[in-house]
Amino acid sequence: MEDPLNFTCCLDTQYIARHRIVDNKKNVFAYELLYRNSENNFFPSYINDSVATSRLLFNSLLVQEIEHISNGALIFINTSNYYSLNHIASTLNIDNIVVEIVERTQNIVEVHRTIKDLKKKHVKFALDDYDGKEKWDGILGDVDFIKLEVEEPLIRTLFKIKKLKYKYPNKKIIVERIENENTFRQLKNAGCDYFQGFFFEKPEMLKLNNIVPSQSIMIELSNLANNKRLNFPLIYQKIAKDVGLTTRLFKVANNLLKDKNISFSSINQAITYIGEDAIKQFIMLMVMTNPVEKNISKLSIISLARAQFIIEMLDDEYDEYTDIGYLVGLISLLDVMLETDFETLLVELNLSSDYARSLLYHQGVVGNLLLICKMIEKNKWFDVSSLSREYCWNMDKIIKTFDKASKFSNEALKITV
Repeated sequence: MEDPLNFTCCLDTQYIARHRIVDNKKNVFAYELLYRNSENNFFPSYINDSVATSRLLFNSLLVQEIEHISNGALIFINTSNYYSLNHIASTLNIDNIVVEIVERTQNIVEVHRTIKDLKKKHVKFALDDYDGKEKWDGILGDVDFIKLEVEEPLIRTLFKIKKLKYKYPNKKIIVERIENENTFRQLKNAGCDYFQGFFFEKPEMLKLNNIVPSQSIMIELSNLANNKRLNFPLIYQKIAKDVGLTTRLFKVANNLLKDKNISFSSINQAITYIGEDAIKQFIMLMVMTNPVEKNISKLSIISLARAQFIIEMLDDEYDEYTDIGYLVGLISLLDVMLETDFETLLVELNLSSDYARSLLYHQGVVGNLLLICKMIEKNKWFDVSSLSREYCWNMDKIIKTFDKASKFSNEALKITV
């Protein structure tokens, strides 16, 4: 078998435009994140706001650590409806997020009601491209930031700033589309708090590695989510087959339970802690991304095969390790997929120290079974034989179990190789 680290990976590349927002000293205050679907730095016209927001959340911010994208600054994310608002609040750590309500927003009454509910959870909001129309009067009182575009003549924008500062002294004003020093200076003198535009920086393109979930599994999950009561064992079976979904699940669980200092030891535990409403939101967000059919990465196939091999080998003698063993196998190539290190991943996924011992040092029964997987994949059968004797594992059983696990992985992900 080929070395899995040398496989050409079919993982997806996610593109994001990051546009800085600066203070009156031109220091970075925040970044606005904009969805892109290619290296071309523009928004695809055929995708609506809801899908763009969902793809940005599901394919980027639930795989990559937000702090890595923002360098610790606030992140502004655009949305236009109350469905997306709920997705953001139910999946992300909202401490560093500002939700922008864009000018294309429909159902403003529903959106305002959702904003009021989410403000109780300390979600921060901005009203984007405020045009002074009466329809926004109710929402203005509940947002933290008001964004304006530079108008011609500039006096119009300066007058809007003065008027907003008088009526809403506690709101922070952001003006965008600034293209020269003179405009920046006049806006600053008028009381504008933050600034955005090509004068400071053009949107910067970021390329992020993304693990593409299986489309067939997502369809099955969406069908399960339509039931009045969720079948949690079936939900577990579907998510546990897919390393991309599992990674996102742990991110959601950690975001929702960040104040409870809980370290997860299994996929089932994370699902149970999240609960029915949040799981449904998670699945809805997943479906809204509407991914294009892709070939599953060979690394995903190997990961699932490792997971299945480990739990089959643990059987009755070591059955107390099956939960940790399965997850160790499933995420054992996540560092390669995301081009990062396991020390960072273990912290981001909030996994217990048992995972570090198995994944980093191959300690204990689970760590040794993972090491056997790696040896088999590299055709190092002498090393497999030596290690198997330490745990009295039969070589014939190891070979048959590994073959069975490989076939299971290909069938579960519906891959033809």
